[in-house]
Amino acid sequence: MFARAALVLEPPRHDAARTRHARDHQPPHFHVITRKNERIAVVVETLIILAGEADPRDTAEAFAWARENRKELRSRWQSYSEEES
Repeated sequence: MFARAALVLEPPRHDAARTRHARDHQPPHFHVITRKNERIAVVVETLIILAGEADPRDTAEAFAWARENRKELRSRWQSYSEEES
């Protein structure tokens, strides 16, 4: 998606390794995976890193997109949460 990182927007998975439901996994967030396979979870509203570490040079483009598209991120999170209800 981006030159140095990928922004991951997908519904929660329900397999043996991951059984979390969207409604149980607050706050609303998205994942960024860099080309070096560094992974972070980022809070939609604040763009604060919730978990993980990554080189800011590799995530800057994803953060810029997220700043401009928070409404879309919120909408997708809400949609995924409703699917899990």
